[in-house]
Amino acid sequence: MPKLKDYINNNEDFKFSFTSSNSISSVYNGSIDCLISGDNISIKPGFRKITLLKCKVGLVCSCGYYKSVVEYLEPITVVNSKSKEYAWFEWCEKMNLNFENVNHIVLDTLSLALDTVKMGVGVTIAPSFIVNSSIEKNELVAPFGFHDSDCEIYLYVPDHLPLLKDRKLQNVVNHIKIPDNS
Repeated sequence: MPKLKDYINNNEDFKFSFTSSNSISSVYNGSIDCLISGDNISIKPGFRKITLLKCKVGLVCSCGYYKSVVEYLEPITVVNSKSKEYAWFEWCEKMNLNFENVNHIVLDTLSLALDTVKMGVGVTIAPSFIVNSSIEKNELVAPFGFHDSDCEIYLYVPDHLPLLKDRKLQNVVNHIKIPDNS
């Protein structure tokens, strides 16, 4: 989350450690204080789930790729991550669109998919908060805009965490929540 790193760097009360190997079990056993995840996890009593963000998603591609598809009616290449392999189909259904000539590439992560799309290889479906800066830099375009999705980002934390008692956790949550203005 873009604002989280800045908050942590400017607040000496927190130590930030990013890893993709932690899970809710790491919060349960106390090896980490909290978990930020896009997975909607059922939690045990004594823990809380705070919604940080309700994602808006959209189709994104490089400016050059968009122009070649629109002007020359080239087939569309969809680049998805393994974790969101069906995002394209869900997006098309939600948008009530049907594309005939579609090729699919599946990569390990959304980050790789976005890098590939920036190189002009195809389109992907991505949350607005992840691609807004690339759109501002004209690296990507979102020709259909961004629309509500089922995707949410959550903060999982034990109720006994001292941060809850002195409102520091709420300050973190308020700082890193992303406004719903895309």
